[in-house]
Order: sequence, then structure tokens, then C-alpha cells
Amino acid sequence: MASLIEKLNARDKDERYMAMHDLSADLDRDTIKLENELERRVVSIILKHLEDTSTDVKQQAVRTIASLARKVQEPQLEEIADKLATHIINKTDEEKRDIGSIGLKTLVGVVNQQTAPAVLKRVTPKLQIGIQSDTEVAHYCLEILNDLLKNFGMLMQRELPALQTSILPMLASPIAATRKRVSICVASLAICAPDQLFANLVSAIFVSMGEAKSPDEIRTFIQTIAGISRSVGHRLGRELKRIIPLLIELCESPKHQEDVEMLENCLQAFESFVLRCPKEIGPHLDKIVSIALKFIKYDPNYADDEDEGDEMEEDQQEEDEFSDDGDYSGDDDNSWKVRSAAVKCLAAVIRTRPEMLKELYQAVLPQLITRFREREEIVKMEIFSALKDLLRQTQGRTANPDAMDEDHPSGSDFHHLPNTVVSMLDVDKLVKAITKQMKDKSFKTKERCLELLRELILVLNGGLNNYLVSLVPDIAKAIEKSAKTSLKVEALTFLCLLLEKHPGADFSKHVKDLGPSVLASVTDSNYKISAVALRVCGRFTTAKHGGKRLLQGEDQFIQNMYACAFGRLNSQDQDLEVKEAAILTMGEIIATLGDIVGPSNLNGCLPVLLERLRNETTRVTSLKAIATLAKSELQIDISIICKDVVLECSTFLRKNDRALKQAALMTLNSLIASYGKLIGDSLYETVMKELTILVSDAELHLTHLALQLCSCMVSKAPNENVNLIHSYILPRVLVLLQSPLLQGIARNSLRSLFANLVQAGSGSKYKELLGQLLGIVDGGNQLSRQSLSSIAQCVSSLCGAVDDKERFTTLQGFINTLSNPSGPEQMKQLLLHCVGEIGREFDLSQFSLENVIMNSFTSSSEDTKAAASHALGSIAMGAISKYLPYILTQIESQAEYRYLLLQSLRQLITLKASEGGIGKGHDSLTGHMSTVMNLLMDQCDSDDEGVRSMVAECLGKLALIAPTEVLPNLKELITYLVRRILDG
Repeated sequence: MASLIEKLNARDKDERYMAMHDLSADLDRDTIKLENELERRVVSIILKHLEDTSTDVKQQAVRTIASLARKVQEPQLEEIADKLATHIINKTDEEKRDIGSIGLKTLVGVVNQQTAPAVLKRVTPKLQIGIQSDTEVAHYCLEILNDLLKNFGMLMQRELPALQTSILPMLASPIAATRKRVSICVASLAICAPDQLFANLVSAIFVSMGEAKSPDEIRTFIQTIAGISRSVGHRLGRELKRIIPLLIELCESPKHQEDVEMLENCLQAFESFVLRCPKEIGPHLDKIVSIALKFIKYDPNYADDEDEGDEMEEDQQEEDEFSDDGDYSGDDDNSWKVRSAAVKCLAAVIRTRPEMLKELYQAVLPQLITRFREREEIVKMEIFSALKDLLRQTQGRTANPDAMDEDHPSGSDFHHLPNTVVSMLDVDKLVKAITKQMKDKSFKTKERCLELLRELILVLNGGLNNYLVSLVPDIAKAIEKSAKTSLKVEALTFLCLLLEKHPGADFSKHVKDLGPSVLASVTDSNYKISAVALRVCGRFTTAKHGGKRLLQGEDQFIQNMYACAFGRLNSQDQDLEVKEAAILTMGEIIATLGDIVGPSNLNGCLPVLLERLRNETTRVTSLKAIATLAKSELQIDISIICKDVVLECSTFLRKNDRALKQAALMTLNSLIASYGKLIGDSLYETVMKELTILVSDAELHLTHLALQLCSCMVSKAPNENVNLIHSYILPRVLVLLQSPLLQGIARNSLRSLFANLVQAGSGSKYKELLGQLLGIVDGGNQLSRQSLSSIAQCVSSLCGAVDDKERFTTLQGFINTLSNPSGPEQMKQLLLHCVGEIGREFDLSQFSLENVIMNSFTSSSEDTKAAASHALGSIAMGAISKYLPYILTQIESQAEYRYLLLQSLRQLITLKASEGGIGKGHDSLTGHMSTVMNLLMDQCDSDDEGVRSMVAECLGKLALIAPTEVLPNLKELITYLVRRILDG
């Protein structure tokens, strides 16, 4: 370090530069620590070289300040700040001002909240002096002051009033650059100003704005208010009732109608208020939208005589007038800025006010469509963007499938949309306008049109069947070889979505128009074009019309498409996105058109797919493609790769990659379901061994897929797999059943597996499996209620897979065990759950279960009581006509067990709610609703808080499935209780 300081005093400027560079590098190192004396020397020498005769040395010295500021103590930091601040207020030397400005900006960027006060103490007073100095100095000072306010405004509370007093009058400066910098400063000051100071600030701006005579001053004040809104909109919100009328008056004033900047600033302020003051702006939105719609057509240099209500079918002469650049384009006309600001203001309303969707459709949508004729491309792009925002907002409002529009019967494209959207979204007018714009010379316009069409398809979930004839020629032109890359990608993406969302549309007559260009795009050198084109081929392949394949009879096109896709599939040197698209597309081609492609092509393609399966980067995609093949209705002969694929999939199951394991399990399931006979015993055992590790509560979705695969193997190849399941999987399953985490689809898959095992073994395995399940409790393990429920559901699945005689014997055995008062409590709890789960599926009214349940209510174990309560409600599900009246009678007569019996009623209501309603016929609650409601209402004022809570739960769940019967009674009861409380 000392040697570098010596070199900084050298006469050679290059030596000084290199020494400064090396010093900066040393200071950046964390290991460098400066002692007090050395620290002072380094600071002194760097500050000295801020005035070096060499410009390069000075610039390097300024850059070194950032490294130095992180190392030095406060006294030296003050010295650096003082030196730089002195430079910035130098009136005579512009170079020193530049160095001071750059240095201070660097310094402000590196100091933190702890070291900033030392900098502020030296810099702020000099900035206050500089602000009042000549124009150039003031500009430098205002820029630094803005940085200080944004970064450390909360540390400048004492100085804020003085700063505000100094800079506010400068908003009336005759110099535009000064006004702009002051406006930015005021917005930053508003962030940290205390409430009273902020109120004074806003009031001062209003007063000054009212006194302003010059339009320039008025514009500056508007810009300042908009800047404050962007910075602290939540604070400005309460002042909007004063601001908005003033801005509206300016917009409507005849004398300002040709002041482009004024109108632009007002609209930008409105946009800021909409975005930053969402609550307070509400009452003013209608007027703001009205003003924005007025100025969206603002073009004083062009006389537009079109009536707003006219359709978009203008004659060619009028179209040419609008598309002509004219004498007012470019530098001659800046009225487009007003139109741009108006569109942005409307877009802000669209994005932030979804509740106004109906009003926006009625008022804004027609105007946006009309303004497609905009002659300034920048504004036209913003119009497209605003309309896209409107359509995107609509996507979130089309979730009511039951709402039908009388004007659009169910066979219409729009039958799934709510009435309001269908009636307001004039699809015909919109599509015609977009189609017209697709003929524009600008490729950007065409791209935005395709984006709009994509959004429209997503809103309508299709809906463009009637417009294919007019759309296809423009799409075909957009994907020609000579088209722009971005336009081609956009057109292919739209075509892909068009095919996907119109599964029954007749595209057959358009294949000849689109097909050659799509296939040419597959071989395009641009990877994006190639990948999207491959996906389009996949959509062509899977599309159907009239129950037949879309490409039926297009054998030559199919062969050409296969050749293009195979070329991409077989190529090694290409982008990953293209590889994946080629793999998936080839899977769809073979699965759907394999009979036309022919065996020779299949034998050439399948080994390549296997090769891609063995490649780490494409194996997941290859698994998906092979799964598609396996599910094919054509029963494609994949025997040449089937065993190899199964072996590869089994190895994937031990990889530490969740997505890979998930894809491998799904592919194995599809393969075994379709080609189980091609897989030998040894392969089945290999797969089974790999599945064992996946059967756990660590990842329940993978467990679900593994158990689903086991069920598939048992169903398709029982002789080979039943014993393997018992050897490898069942021990893991018995452990899994003890986990309280087991639930959902994993548990359902486990139930299916037990049922399939019994069916595959012709009932011979039933008793063995039942004994193993009950043996989990016999082992002395203390299990959670969730685990007991899971075991009981599996027992129910076993019972559901045997005949009535075997099920009767099993249930009788359960009842006998439950009747034994000396039996283990946990076993009783399990058997009660088992009886309940079986009772959900079968009518158990032939058994005398009432006594067993009521006796269980007397148990000393709370868990046994809860299990009995749960069981009674579940049993009632299978025999409502017998057990629901019994439950209701017991609730009235058995006060001691009322809470438990209400739990049973809640369980029954919950099970009915899971089925989606109160039911029909003999399983319905309809005939019992009045009795149930009367009983629950009578128990609402029970002295037992637990009973009242359970009644509330029953009423809440009942209201979900029978709102018309429950809610009026609840409303009446609440009104009565409120009145009684108020009176008493």
C-alpha cells in the first residue's frame, strides 16, 4: 500500500494511473485493513488526485472512492464528502462539478444507514447553497439531493422543511430542465416528509398552481402531483377530491385543447392516480374513463368525420387516408402523445378494476376496436395491449358454466360464457377488425393481432369456428418462408392454440394451404420456429372432425410430416426445445397415424425413441411420448423396444429426480395396461423391487402412482404379480398404514390395490389380507385416529371385493368382538371404524348395530366414543331410512349422549355433502329435512356449549347442501336472537 502511495506522486501519468488502479483493487479486498495513519494518507492522496492534470487519473480516482468509502472511518468519510460537495458547487470549473457529481453519486450508493449521517452532515448544507446558485450548479445539486432523499430521507427530518422551502419556488423557474429536476426532487421528498410537512407541500403546490399564469408552470405542477402519486399514492389519496376536479377542468377547458403537453400530463396524472390510489379514485373513475375515451381520438391535425356508432366496414379510400403517413406524421405532429397517454390511462383502469368489466365492455371495447385505425404505430401497439388486458380480465370472469344466454343456444360457440360477457363481447365485430388489421404492412401490427386472437380463444375456449375461412389465409401468409421470424413464431403459436381449442372443427380443407409452410418451418434453422412448427404438426395429428382423424386421406402429407419430424428426432446437433418437441410430436404421429406411417417407418423410429430415452436431457420427454404410444387405440407394435423401455423405467425409479420418477411410473402403468403380456416374470420382479422404496409417506403422490402401478400389474398379469406384491409391496404397505400422513389419492390407490388382490386371488387371499390388516393393531402399536381410519377403509375395500356371505361372516365376527366388554380398546376402535366404512357402501340394517354403538358410548375411552359416533353416522349413510330416524330420536331422548349423537348426524351430513347434495329416492335427506331442522333449532339454546357448537357445525354443513331450506330458518333465528339480546 505504501509503495502505491509513492507511485501516485510519480511524474508519469501512466504510472499514477496504474498505481490508482492497483490501489482500488487492493481496497476491494476484504483482507485489507487500514490503520488510522495509513487511512488518512490514502484519503488525502485520492482526494488530491481528483484534481490531477490527467483526466484518466481523475476518473480512476473517482471510481476508487466507492472502494475507499467502505474502508474508512467517519472523519475520513466526512472529509471525502466535504471535498466532493465543494467541487459540485464550483461555479467556474465544469470539470470539477462533473467529478464532484459523479463522486457524490458513487458515495451515496455505497454508504449505509450507519455511515450516511457523516455524509449528510457535510453535503446537505452545501447542496442548499448550491440550489440557490446559478443554473448549472443548481442542476447538479438537485440531482444529488434527489439521490439523498430517496436513500436517506428518513435521516434528514431536520433539514426537510428548509429543503422544501428552498426547492418549491423553483417549480416556477423559467428553465424547463430546472423545473423537471425540482419536480423529481419533490416526489422523493414526499416519501419521507412527515404528515404535516406533506400536507403543507401539497397545499403549496395547489396554491401555486392556482396562481400560475404560464402553461409551462401549470404543466410542471401537474407533473409534480403525478410524481408524488407514483411515489406515495397512499398519502396523496385523501387529496384527490381537490386534485381531480382541477385536472378535469384543465382537460375540458377550450383554451387548452391544443396544448398537447398539458393534456398528456393530465392523462398521465390520471393513470398514476388509478394505479396508486385505488380506493380514493373510485368515485372519479367514470369521469376519467370518459375523458380518456375523448382523447383516445385526439388528432387536431386530422379531420375524422366518422360516426362513433358506425361499423368497421369503411371504404378503401377512408382506409387509405388513415394508413397514409400524411403531412402530420413524425416531427410535425406530436398529438399522438395525448392519444398514447389516454390509452395508457384506460389500460390502467382495465388492469386494476375487474369489477367494472361490464361498464368497460360497454364503453371502452367499441372505442378500442374503432381505434385500430390509429396511424401512429406506437399508439396502435398500446391500443392492442389495452384490448389484450381487457380480454385477460375477462378470463377470470367466465367461470359460470350454468349461465346461458338466450340469444346463444347451447350449440353455439359461446354457450359456456355468462350472459353479460356473451352479450357485450361482440366477437364478430372484433374478429373482422382484427382480420382487417392482419393485412397491414407492419409485421408488428400482425403480431399484436395474433396475440389478441390468442387471448380471444382463451376467453371463449375456442369460439372461432365460423371465422376459420377468413383467418387461415392470413395465417398461411404469416408463416411463409419470407415472413419475419417473430411473426412466424407468433402465427405458428396461434395456429397451435387454434387447433387445440377447436377439436371438432373442420381443418381438412385448410391442410393444403397451411401444411407445406408448416413442414417447411419444421426444418427452419431458427429453433423457436422449428419447435412451434413441430407442435403444430402434433395438433394436426391428433385433431378430429366428424369422429374421424383430420388427416384421413392425406397419406402423402402424413408421410412428409413423418419425414420432417423424424429428421428432427434423429438429428443430434440441435436445441433442446426442438428435441423435446420432435420427441412428443413423433409420439403423437405414431400413436394416431401409425397405421398409415407403416411398419418400416415404425421400426426405424422406435429405436431412436429408445435412444432418446437413454439420454439424460430428453428422457422425461421420451417417457411422455412412449406413454402416448402405449395408450394408442391402434395397439402399435412396440415389441422391439418394450422390454428395454420397462428396464430403463425401473432404473429411473431409483434416481433422485421427482419428475423423472413420476413420468417413469406413469409410463410403466400405460405400458403394462396395454402390453402386459410382453413383459416377462423377471422384469416384473425387477420393477417390483424398485417400487418398494417408493411406498412410504415421504412423497404421497409418488406412493399413489406406485400403488396404482401395482394394481395395474395385478389386474393385467395376476399370475405373475400377486405373489410378488405379497413379498415386496405388502410389508411396506402395512408400515404405511400406520402413518397419520396417509390420505387422499394415495389412500384411494391403496384401497384399489387390496380390492384387486382379493379379486385376482379369487377370494383365497381375503382372510390372509384381513388378518394382516387387523394384525397391525394386534401388534400393540398405539395408532392415531387417522391411521385407524385408513386401515378401516382398506378393510372396507376387502369386504367390497368378496361375496355377500363372506362379508356377512366378517361383519358378524366384528360385532361379536365389539360385544365383548373385555376386548382391547384400540381393537374396538378399529372395528367400529371398519363397520362404519362398510356401512357407507352397504345397507347394514339387517344387523343389530344400535346396541353395539350405544354400548360403545359408555366406554371409558374418549377415542372409542368418538369412533362409535363416527361409525353410526357412516352406517346411516347406507341405510338412511332406518338409522336417521333412530339418531334423531336418540338425540331427543338421550341427553347424556346428545353430543356424540350430534356428531353422528354431522358425519352423515358431511358424507352427503361429499356426494354433492341431499340425495334422491330412499337415500335422500329430503323427507327428513323438516324433522332435522326442527331438532337442530331446538338444540340451539342448549346449556351445553359442546352441543351448541355441534349444532352450529351441523347447520353450517347442511346449509351447503340445502341452502333454500336452511338459510331462511337461520336468518329468522338470528333475527330473533339479536332482538332478544337488545331487549334484554
